[in-house]
Amino acid sequence: MSSTPDETTVPAQDYHAAYQAKLADAIRALTDAARLPRPRLRRTEEGNWVEDTLASPDQTDWAEFATLALAGAAANIGGIDAILNGRSGSWEADGVRQLLFSTVGADEAQLWAHRTDPIEITLYVDELVIDRAYEAIEQYNAAEEEITRRYDAASEYDFDPAQYQWVYDRTESGDFVPRDPAAPSWSWDAWRAGLDPESPEDYRQAVEESLRTGVGLFTGRAGDATVAYLSKSSELDAEFDRLTGEHEDRLAAIGELEEKLHQQRLREWTAYGEALKTRIETMAAATPGLEVPVHVTVDVETHRMGAARVEGFWNSLESRLVDAAVMDTPTPADLPGTPLERLERAREED
Repeated sequence: MSSTPDETTVPAQDYHAAYQAKLADAIRALTDAARLPRPRLRRTEEGNWVEDTLASPDQTDWAEFATLALAGAAANIGGIDAILNGRSGSWEADGVRQLLFSTVGADEAQLWAHRTDPIEITLYVDELVIDRAYEAIEQYNAAEEEITRRYDAASEYDFDPAQYQWVYDRTESGDFVPRDPAAPSWSWDAWRAGLDPESPEDYRQAVEESLRTGVGLFTGRAGDATVAYLSKSSELDAEFDRLTGEHEDRLAAIGELEEKLHQQRLREWTAYGEALKTRIETMAAATPGLEVPVHVTVDVETHRMGAARVEGFWNSLESRLVDAAVMDTPTPADLPGTPLERLERAREED
């Protein structure tokens, strides 16, 4: 959760200059307010109050002005504790705290009527799930491990390629040794002749380069290209291609399942974030005196490193709204079944 834009470290010199500029602005505003003349009023014979244009104006109620300004600033920052968090134990902080308590109540019941800034909250759902519902993360980790297990199991051929093609193992020196003594000697020309003539030329060249160097075509890792094949007959080639195609289709289906699992997680995270958003908006609308707009953004993709260092004060109005919403909103960990069970159930329903 974030109620303020992310901050970066401010150099001391820049901070001091900004502090002095803001202090000068505040002094100027408070001075101008003290000099603002307040018209006198008089009561008419009918009992109404009207401006007495013949009387000299009064001095403005500067104490009220300063108190209202402090209350508005405290409400905008998120509360009395939030605005005094910079040095909460100082005598200055205690004096301001007591002044604000006398104005809005120690429970801040009347503080939010003074707020002028809209409430801006970004719900970083992934961070909230990790912090408040880590069981959901563990469930998805288990689902990904299961998909990996299925992929590894399916990666092994369920047929013997040697029944359909001559199989050759690549040695560290780059030679190809047949597994069957009856196989012909390795020939690059024979290997090229067995390639699909409809495949792109650059792809065929890439496959040959992979076999020559031993670097996996898709992994990019040395030593991953270890096996090559030569044709035995066109009929056996066709059967080999059919079986290989089925094998690759099974692997592709598992890969697709992994992508769908990722999309399901995003949907569930989004639904959780939207439920939190609705709850926050409802509670904000019920907060006495709070009349400013409430903007809640749901972010399911971003996970900030070291977010606690830039997070808004933990006891601000924004944080209290988020904490209360989290306490009574079901999380993705509360969904029925495991992530894979939910995904497979959805596939059956489609």
